[in-house]
Amino acid sequence: MKKSITLIALVTLLFLGVSGGSTHAKTISTLRRIETTYNASKKAVTFSGTVSSKKTTRVTLVYNNGKKTVVNVKKGAFKVAKKFRGYKTFSLYGTNKKSQRTTRVYKLTSAKYATATPTILKIDHSAKNGTVVVNVKAPKQSQIQIYNAKKNIANVKSNGKTQTLKLKSYKGKTIHFRLNAKQRHLKTSKDVYTPKIKQGIIYQVSY
Repeated sequence: MKKSITLIALVTLLFLGVSGGSTHAKTISTLRRIETTYNASKKAVTFSGTVSSKKTTRVTLVYNNGKKTVVNVKKGAFKVAKKFRGYKTFSLYGTNKKSQRTTRVYKLTSAKYATATPTILKIDHSAKNGTVVVNVKAPKQSQIQIYNAKKNIANVKSNGKTQTLKLKSYKGKTIHFRLNAKQRHLKTSKDVYTPKIKQGIIYQVSY
């Protein structure tokens, strides 16, 4: 008899623990048409979209290992902005009035708000006159920026294909280039670096 009472009590406690500790409602909604924009002057990203169910009344943005920003859904739409540094992955999901999740969690990587990093294909520093030839590919309509150490030496608009750029005045010099790209409404890409290249060297990358 004691064993039966103990078993019933254990089952009851387990049921209460599962039902009482849950913070997730049944997934009944989705976040739709999620759009991303980046404001360079404010260094902030904005995520906006719509919800498929009136039961989703709030949207939560998660960042920096668990920090949250919560916004209310208005007329079926939401917009949430966050200032940040780096190239973080954000999480976005909808909840009901009880803060129970009603949608799946949407992972938003830097590919959503940042320009893709340019690809360096070849750097030819073999010319006797010191002219350096750079073959690079970056997203179409982006602005490619090239630096030697900290000095900006070139800004070129990308056509989306492999482009050949000629940079002068490096006779007898070792170069160490840093490149990035910037598209409208997106964050500047991560930097990509070349090794230090002395005159007479051709640096080529195979993919």
